[in-house]
Amino acid sequence: MKKILSIMCFVLLFFVPISGWTVPLQDLFNGQSLLVGDKLFFNWNLIDLVVTNPIYEPNFANIEVLPLNDQALNPGIKFEANGQLTVADQNFLYLKFGFYVATLDSMLPIKGNSLKIVDFSFSGSGGVIAITEDVFKTSGLLLASKLVEADQRYGIFSSCIYRMDR
Repeated sequence: MKKILSIMCFVLLFFVPISGWTVPLQDLFNGQSLLVGDKLFFNWNLIDLVVTNPIYEPNFANIEVLPLNDQALNPGIKFEANGQLTVADQNFLYLKFGFYVATLDSMLPIKGNSLKIVDFSFSGSGGVIAITEDVFKTSGLLLASKLVEADQRYGIFSSCIYRMDR
């Protein structure tokens, strides 16, 4: 009976959202979710990965997703790439993934967000880092888009573009 309970506990823990500690991105792609404050980050999926040289293919088990719950009314997540999104020479890495965010407290809706790029460096040949975000209605209609980028070629190191459709 003890073995069955252990297995049942493991199965329950696997499907219950993780709260309060680091989760590897691979675990999130495998169906895990992350609970930060009253916000549930779930349904993670890898949409596209293009790498010009296989030696630069990221290991998603080494990319950490950390909860940011230092502000009770503003929970969020942070990604620690741990060297997994690094390329050299004329190579590039294109990574596109998606996830959903839902609030578990109807009194604390999601009113806004922020995107930041920190702790990056470019070699002498330059580089570009860009993070884009699209927010959709449940019907699939695009509500807003945001872009944050660091582009050494054009001297852009923090830019946001918002577009609102109603």
